[in-house]
Amino acid sequence: MFSCYCKQYNIESFINLSHIDLSIKFAKEYHFEGVHIKSNQLNETKKITNLKTFYSAHQTQEILQAYQIGINFITISPIFATPNKPKPLGINYLQILQEELKKNLFALGGILTEKQIKSIKENGLKGFASIRYFLPK
Repeated sequence: MFSCYCKQYNIESFINLSHIDLSIKFAKEYHFEGVHIKSNQLNETKKITNLKTFYSAHQTQEILQAYQIGINFITISPIFATPNKPKPLGINYLQILQEELKKNLFALGGILTEKQIKSIKENGLKGFASIRYFLPK
């Protein structure tokens, strides 16, 4: 099981299903640490107990709103060019972002190289999330 495998390596696992009630149910049933919240589900976070929350933001106002309602972790995207996504925010966006917003913020989108990861770290983010970076080259 995925969540058990993650626990072996001290990795927190989050589930992301189409309905928040299903995410909560399966997170508890299969021992995930948390759930991913979509923008249309932000007003439903009171349903979530004893689980961590992750949210995907695309602008500063969404980051502020998510922190205000108690979201634990946030991705901001896209940082770099990504197929089928809007224009990237760019590394300059991370440089001007307020420091207190970066504490639990993860960069997402178009992350392919060590150089990009280094620039994310240098800008004080908690980390990064990617798919293509981890795929075989």
